[in-house]
Amino acid sequence: MLYQISSARPAWRCVATAVLAMTALTPFATALAAAPTVDAVPQVVVKFADLDVATDSGAATLLRRIEAAAEQICGSPRGMQPLDRLVRVQQCNAQAIARAVTDVGAPKVTLVYRARYQPTSMG
Repeated sequence: MLYQISSARPAWRCVATAVLAMTALTPFATALAAAPTVDAVPQVVVKFADLDVATDSGAATLLRRIEAAAEQICGSPRGMQPLDRLVRVQQCNAQAIARAVTDVGAPKVTLVYRARYQPTSMG
């Protein structure tokens, strides 16, 4: 699977590009290997021209949009489902979100992401 957040560079605030091969999902990895072009892979565009990603509020809103886009591609990491499928869906979502945040490259978005997904250990 491929996860894309479309680009209109150099105006990175309008839209960012993130491409992520989702090989964590074994059934989809075979389909990805057989896919002749990127166009054949599911993609989601996340727009954020309306946000100021330098603020906590804007960064949190963009992260929620990225999470929703990852869920469209990978499936919902919540709800009743077989454990093996749940693990694959959670891994897919985690990888897609991490890659998209990295590709956006906005420091405040990265901080909000780290606060939510990478809590620091105390002690």
